[in-house]
Amino acid sequence: MQGNLAQVKSDILAELKMRVEDRILEPNNYEVLCKLINKADSISEAQAIAALGTTYKKNRFSF
Repeated sequence: MQGNLAQVKSDILAELKMRVEDRILEPNNYEVLCKLINKADSISEAQAIAALGTTYKKNRFSF
């Protein structure tokens, strides 16, 4: 289970790094998210933390 958690964390961090490179996520926010994700105890916790780095564009659709 821990190996799987480590892989998920690695994948999430790589995705967040791409967001920084695409100028979607601020570097300072990336650093904070990295620290929190590395301390996560479960996959669901890591995914919830990663969601903090998600941006949504406003459009006419309602959710």
